[in-house]
Amino acid sequence: MNRKKVIIISAIILMLLGGLVIWGFNRSPKNNLLQETPNSPESEWSRVVQVKEDNSGYKLLSNKIDGYEITVPNNWQVLETASTKGGLKAFYNLKEDYGSSEFNEGIMLNVLTLTNIDETESYFPSSARFEDQKTEAGLAYKTSYKVTQDTTVNGEPAEVPIENSLVIKYIFPSDEKVYLVSCLALGDNFSELASLCEKQILTFKIIK
Repeated sequence: MNRKKVIIISAIILMLLGGLVIWGFNRSPKNNLLQETPNSPESEWSRVVQVKEDNSGYKLLSNKIDGYEITVPNNWQVLETASTKGGLKAFYNLKEDYGSSEFNEGIMLNVLTLTNIDETESYFPSSARFEDQKTEAGLAYKTSYKVTQDTTVNGEPAEVPIENSLVIKYIFPSDEKVYLVSCLALGDNFSELASLCEKQILTFKIIK
């Protein structure tokens, strides 16, 4: 009788293990690239950013759900997820921790995925001017401008540019999506940091 119970229990365990193996094979790899956001549809779940370091001093950041990758130096900090609205974020901050509310010197890189080029308008000042740029990802549109801060001039609200700053933005259009890659350089050596910004932006690639 005991032997019969053992056989039945063993058969049940084998069936369960077999089911798990089949589920593992059938489970979509896409599930490993998304981080569930409670009470939100799957289309709004955060994307998992895959980070691959190499011996050259750089790391490759991939967002396979939205279909792009970009390279940054190993000493840059990277958020492990990219939200549908906030995009991928990487930081090179010389003075403050990137989680701090104060950011007074360093670099902030951001990649946004949009549905069409008209959506990009809200991310630029009205005075922005663009130039065509040939890149490895295809034809892109580039603009740059200084960061502004709200202040008061003669008792009236005004926006004053921060001299030691520069924002560089590239629009990369593709057949299905539009990618907006921006990088902020801020600090006494903002010119040097801006050059590093653009170097990293130009590593952007669209992947399938």
